[in-house]
Amino acid sequence: ALDIMACKGFLITNYQPELNEYFENGKNVVMYTSIEEACDLAAYYLDREKERREINLLGVISTGNVENWEC
Repeated sequence: ALDIMACKGFLITNYQPELNEYFENGKNVVMYTSIEEACDLAAYYLDREKERREINLLGVISTGNVENWEC
């Protein structure tokens, strides 16, 4: 998950409690708890480029606080 964000990708991932140590759902990562929710979130963010880019940017910045990555 971190490598996707560190390489400037937008991440929608299954809920993982350990991600809560570094990231906030809906702020710098998007997490789902069911396949239905994943589909709904994908459709939602595909229609909202500005919101998606804001979350993406915060995710990229946040990964810099976790580790250094090479893309």
